[in-house]
Amino acid sequence: REFIFRAVEKNWLALSYAAEGHQSDREIVLLAVKQNGLALKYASEELCGDPAIVVVAVRTNWEALAFAMKELRADPEVATEAVRQNWHALDLVAKKLCAE
Repeated sequence: REFIFRAVEKNWLALSYAAEGHQSDREIVLLAVKQNGLALKYASEELCGDPAIVVVAVRTNWEALAFAMKELRADPEVATEAVRQNWHALDLVAKKLCAE
């Protein structure tokens, strides 16, 4: 764990080479998404559904919304963070939220 933690600390892309267990490690994934939200692509399905992780990811890169669980694309806080950065995020936001 220490090795992959240090690797991710240096470069978030190291998460893409990590074992599944490390891609499910909240601390390691949070470290990666703080550098670049696109690291969410390599996170476990469970963490892609974690609102706290997804908000951090979207704050650093709105395109991370594409890797968030469908339910979180309808979350007002998550959607607002993404759209605040780029209006193209509306393409990724749940349609029902856009209708409100």
